[in-house]
Amino acid sequence: MTGDFWQHPSIQKAVTERHMGRVLAAYRRHPEHGMPIAQEVVGRWAGMSQAQISRYETSTSDKQIDRLQFWARLLTIPDELLWFAMPVGSRDEGGQRAGTEVVRTQIRDRTEAGEPAFSELRAGTPDPRRCITADDDVEAAGRDCSTAPRLPRRSEAPAGHSSADEHLLSELAGLRRQLDEALAASSVSMRQIELIERSTRGHVNDYPATPPTVMLSRIATECAEVTALSRRRQPASVQARLSNCAALLATLCADALMRLGQTTDAQLWYRTAMLAADDTERPALRVLVRAQAAMLPYYFGDPRQTVQLADEALSISAKPCRSSALAAASRARALARIGDTESARDAVKQARALFDEVGGDNSDAAFHFPVKRFLFYLAGAATWMGDTEAAYRLQDEALALYRTSSTASIDPALILLDRARCLADNAHADEAATVAHDAVAMLPERQRTEIVLARAHEVVSAVPPAERRGPVVDLDDYVRECRRRTRMLAGGRAALDG
Repeated sequence: MTGDFWQHPSIQKAVTERHMGRVLAAYRRHPEHGMPIAQEVVGRWAGMSQAQISRYETSTSDKQIDRLQFWARLLTIPDELLWFAMPVGSRDEGGQRAGTEVVRTQIRDRTEAGEPAFSELRAGTPDPRRCITADDDVEAAGRDCSTAPRLPRRSEAPAGHSSADEHLLSELAGLRRQLDEALAASSVSMRQIELIERSTRGHVNDYPATPPTVMLSRIATECAEVTALSRRRQPASVQARLSNCAALLATLCADALMRLGQTTDAQLWYRTAMLAADDTERPALRVLVRAQAAMLPYYFGDPRQTVQLADEALSISAKPCRSSALAAASRARALARIGDTESARDAVKQARALFDEVGGDNSDAAFHFPVKRFLFYLAGAATWMGDTEAAYRLQDEALALYRTSSTASIDPALILLDRARCLADNAHADEAATVAHDAVAMLPERQRTEIVLARAHEVVSAVPPAERRGPVVDLDDYVRECRRRTRMLAGGRAALDG
């Protein structure tokens, strides 16, 4: 919309009359659209029928505050034109409506109260019995096809009778105009999609240092808005941008749930992320999502599935990207963990070659693959291959790089837990337990999640039962206590300090 959109005389007149139905009618018929937006299209935006839209536009002025606020959000009417107050926080900094979730709540409340006009926000499934006509302002546009005039078939037109041909062409022209309108219609402005993309980038940047429970609550709002907008028909370019955000947000959700040990939910979110990424047709994003998804079976399942997902990621594009290096490094680490040492060494060489080709960066944001993370993965592969000397060297190099970062990540703790595993495998049980204990303790309490605690417990399990004493027993007890406190924090049953 141009800056003068809301200054059109028809909109100004409807605002002066304080009649939201007339504002809606003026909005639909605004000349900036090129041709009027059909009532049926607006009805799909609002979850209403064409007849309900028609009645709303022509009925007496609406005094119901929640309905007025609903339309103000949906049409993104500027505050200065409103004759009623909007709830606090219903706008974001760019002036667009930030109340998608509020609208969804209001719609749900109205549904529970038995009011059908706002039964759902998303576009309903079209009824196959409904007919589309060239006139969008008559209620007959939604009537049953069994009684509506139908398009004459060519075989029905009497020979030499041109009126039937003219009627057919007229009807087809009307259908074409409505199809053009539907293809051009978008319920999201460019400003709104830019704000969603900005928020998504912010979540990606904040994720490594943010406790997963906190991150999930932040992401939920964005996910709800992207979901609501994606359910409405959008132009392909807009839908691709929404799907890009959806893929990144879903991957963040999946990773956060994985860190919490919620493996089933994490797997489902990774699946959603793959569907969204595939919808964008962006090879680099498709590789990234699958490379990230490969972590779940490595930490909480069968590492052979990690190899399969990594292979799938690497096969997507002939041109490698940074996520290709991540997939290759994940594959090497998983092969080492399942004991296929020879294949793991070949995979390490492939990962190094890919990383050298695409290059690393110094970003601490999620989904980036800087040198320190690459070294972390190589150290993990060396640990499982039993190459202790190489593992220690790679761990030291990675930890030195992480110490220069201002972002608090769980990666250093996971690296130290790999070192503890090396020590346990080399019969240094007490030292292994001490290193593992310190690795967990160095994290803020809300970051001591299952992905870390499970690794610490693996150190205990690597020590033969007859040799579990002193620091090993202390580590076992500490892991149990951390898990108990994590459950209490998650359930909100206690106010824990520090």
